Amino acid sequence: MTSLNEFDIKKYNGLPPPKTANDELELRKLEFKELLAKVEQLTGKEGIELGLRLLHSHEIPLEDGQAMVETFAEYEGEPAFITSADLPNNSYPASWILNNGKLLVFEYSTDPYVKRIYEKLLKDSSVLNEINTLIKTYNLESLIGPCITARDMLSKFDTNQHKALVERTVKDGDRYKNIVQSRPNESSSIGIKTLWGAKLNNSCITNLPCFCCAEKKPH
Repeated sequence: MTSLNEFDIKKYNGLPPPKTANDELELRKLEFKELLAKVEQLTGKEGIELGLRLLHSHEIPLEDGQAMVETFAEYEGEPAFITSADLPNNSYPASWILNNGKLLVFEYSTDPYVKRIYEKLLKDSSVLNEINTLIKTYNLESLIGPCITARDMLSKFDTNQHKALVERTVKDGDRYKNIVQSRPNESSSIGIKTLWGAKLNNSCITNLPCFCCAEKKPH
């Protein structure tokens, strides 16, 4: 089985910014729509919390040994998933990049649900392999990668019908961080979508719009 925990800092740093990746994906939207439908059908049938990520970087500098790591905390008094450059200790691969027949980690997470799915994939990666094959069939591996969509800590967020998760990049002290928080539903319609997946249970993130600079904060 292909390793699921290999990270390549040069590959990550070479990814395009969100807008560039989104613009390229827009040119392939019909193929992507077909791909997403097949992936959601597959994961629904198999009952596994996997989906798709838009491969991009936020120009957050990574030092040797660092990767992009998602943690749960409060930010400005509200629950948040915070992704920043850090050592991937006590974290687990949450998404991947397809690269010349092998998988490289895109981002890590400390969430327990990610740990459980990752450990399940270590025992049986057949569904993940099928998703990878679909991505390659549509020649979208430069733009799209597989991911784990569920988080235990999603239960801490306000996810009623009037709220949606949105992501923004902010400067916190001398560090840039990607912050995911609940915002009014209308905010989700104007960001760049960076995650897609089927809603298999209440722990699943089904889409994630990104506001790619601090000046575009949703209210």
